[in-house]
Amino acid sequence: MSIETKIGQSARGDNFYRREHKIEELWRKIESGSNILMVAPRRVGKTSMLYNVLDNPKKGYRPLYLITESVGNENEFFRKLYEHIFELLDGVDKFSQRIKKVIGTNKISEITKDGIKLEDKELDYCDALIKLFEVLELDNEKLIIMIDEFAETVENIIKDENETNAVRFLQRNRELRHLDIVREKALFIYAGSIGLENVVKKVNASSSINDLNPFKVTPFTKEEAKELIYEKILKISEMPFEEEQAEYLLAKIEWLMPFYIQLILEEVYCIYSSEKLSAISNSIIDRAIESAIQHRLYFDLWLTRLRKAFTGNDFKFVKTVLNEASEKSIITSSEIYNLAGEFDITENYKDLINVLIYDGYINNDENGKEYRFNSPILKIWWNKYVAN
Repeated sequence: MSIETKIGQSARGDNFYRREHKIEELWRKIESGSNILMVAPRRVGKTSMLYNVLDNPKKGYRPLYLITESVGNENEFFRKLYEHIFELLDGVDKFSQRIKKVIGTNKISEITKDGIKLEDKELDYCDALIKLFEVLELDNEKLIIMIDEFAETVENIIKDENETNAVRFLQRNRELRHLDIVREKALFIYAGSIGLENVVKKVNASSSINDLNPFKVTPFTKEEAKELIYEKILKISEMPFEEEQAEYLLAKIEWLMPFYIQLILEEVYCIYSSEKLSAISNSIIDRAIESAIQHRLYFDLWLTRLRKAFTGNDFKFVKTVLNEASEKSIITSSEIYNLAGEFDITENYKDLINVLIYDGYINNDENGKEYRFNSPILKIWWNKYVAN
């Protein structure tokens, strides 16, 4: 039998590894009534956790999930949210009956999935969403509205329109969360592979999200990583994989994201099956890592993200920082400051470094004045395909 891997895909159902303590923590925040900001670097499994809430809701909750990565306009965002809520409740008798009662009032001629038709003005979907909440009948249930890649939407509005519109968009979302009619019937979870805090700070709008309760999705512990290996990935496989090799693999990966664990094990299995091996050695794992980093499709997004987020000297600066960090074990804060001087960005370079930290490129956990790649695998790839 082969191994069970879904590289780069969200895990659902039996493929999802339940991190019980994190799931319980998330539900505690949900049950407290908090609106939540899911803080997670890319590839840590945040979307899989959202899907787990979607697929396994607790009694009294009705979750919905939408991804807004491609949205670049305020009205488009609220339209998409409106349609998802309508689709979730369409066919519910009480919902349909209340819609019928509201038609003909407040100059509303029709409420459908396509929107609320008004007699005297163009439709504003944020207002339409509020009107929709006014007619919602949820039988004492509460909506959990999970919005993935919300920060991407904010960045799109900044790029496609302007910062003023982005700030207005953030403020309208905050106002929506605090409306009594909305608070009674829904809570929001915002997630994404880029840091919302960094995006809103860039437009001086941090106050627009200071009501959100942070929920951190951290890398796996070694114990969780081993359970993922033996209870999920290798559960039905005939490939022998001893404890010594598991320890070696995790030491090489270091930053224990499910993506890297699955990617390297997939390459190990390819070598094992094609060469008809009877055992897995540490040298096989080394070969698997070398093979894995040749899959540029899995890694290019790290560079693509920077090209999208930064321009001009900002981009040149962060790329150079990562180039130098990939050439050696560390890059010091003084070296980073000198680079900022070369690119004439000494006033805001710390904000750029914070983006690299949050988005999962580097950290300075061991020594505040020394930065290194989180993932040795990403470091090898960056050095081979980007820095050189």
